[in-house]
Amino acid sequence: MTEPPAAAAHALPSPDDIIGGPQWPARMTVVRVERMGVDRVRIEAVPLAGDRQLVGRVLTLAELAAVTIEPAWRHAILDGDPNAFRLAAEATRIRLAYTYDPQFAVTTMMCACTAPSAT
Repeated sequence: MTEPPAAAAHALPSPDDIIGGPQWPARMTVVRVERMGVDRVRIEAVPLAGDRQLVGRVLTLAELAAVTIEPAWRHAILDGDPNAFRLAAEATRIRLAYTYDPQFAVTTMMCACTAPSAT
């Protein structure tokens, strides 16, 4: 008697991951993943571009091995202004520290603020 394929050997996509492969008409964003028994998985996804119509497929674990999965975290956009982020983080730190000790909050400022020079 043969053993069923191990589920741990195949990585399942998570919602918001991007998948592609021969089973899909284009690169797709995963909406929902549902296990169906031991060796089947139902994946619902929408295309990245185009009509954005929901497409559902039931795949065996062998078919799932041919699917390319790009984790959602790889598509994070980190192109904001670093100085604005640092200013916002410092303002939040001071606001939170003020609830503990108002004087201590402003005497431990971490920004490189300098007083204007007298000329």
